[in-house]
Amino acid sequence: MAELEFDSPVVPRTAEFELSGGSTPMRRAARQLQAALPDGWEVEVVDAPRRPGQIAAAMLRVQTPR
Repeated sequence: MAELEFDSPVVPRTAEFELSGGSTPMRRAARQLQAALPDGWEVEVVDAPRRPGQIAAAMLRVQTPR
């Protein structure tokens, strides 16, 4: 399993993923989570922070209403 670092408070976005876009396991999980959250909460698929040489990985980011 890949070891992830979460030192950075800012997680860069991947190319704009639409939750209604193509179906991948990560996007399906994002849609399911979005459906379970209250209105105003936002779920995004983002690149996980990584060290040089590590393989890129995606993760879900959940943001509370502003």
